[in-house]
Amino acid sequence: MKEFTRILWVALSACVLMACASTKLLDHWADPDYSGARLRNVVVFVLDTEETRRRQAEDEYVRRLGAEGVEASAAYTLFTKEEEGDLETLKVRIKELGFDGAIASRLVGVTSDYQWVPGTHYATGPYHAYYGFGSYYSYAYHHVYEPGYMVEEKKVKVETNVYTVTDEKLVWSGLSETFDPTSAVQVIEDVVSLVVKEMKRTALI
Repeated sequence: MKEFTRILWVALSACVLMACASTKLLDHWADPDYSGARLRNVVVFVLDTEETRRRQAEDEYVRRLGAEGVEASAAYTLFTKEEEGDLETLKVRIKELGFDGAIASRLVGVTSDYQWVPGTHYATGPYHAYYGFGSYYSYAYHHVYEPGYMVEEKKVKVETNVYTVTDEKLVWSGLSETFDPTSAVQVIEDVVSLVVKEMKRTALI
């Protein structure tokens, strides 16, 4: 039992060190009165000041939606910074390009918590040393002290809204949280996957 407990604790500790990330919806809403057609041509806006991250996220939406048979376009490939900064011009251009849906996503915040993982101490038996090197080594090899340590736990929150273009109506909204991501790419992939699944589940696509 002691050995099983030790193996389990080591596995859990490894999970913490390797940042076993997970993404979930903290809150979401879907318009219960929406009865329009499924969205088939969607433009994606990821509101991020970091251009590389923004492009990665918009491209990931295009890829994931495309796999569901939805034609999607990344906003960065269509509009200039000036157009994006002029709301009225942007709305006109979106309609001119024939989109029936729009996704807007933004980073809400990143928080860090710190957790102490206690060390593991095994009972000692000094009498083992009296029976020679082999006896002591065999005992000591399996009964070592594992020191405690601090781990940082990050939580990344992203807000995503889905709109119909013709009437500019909000039809789905969600706030996601990714726990202990290993990279920005992982957050992007997990959030996009979650949002697209929800859009499919609620018959928006």
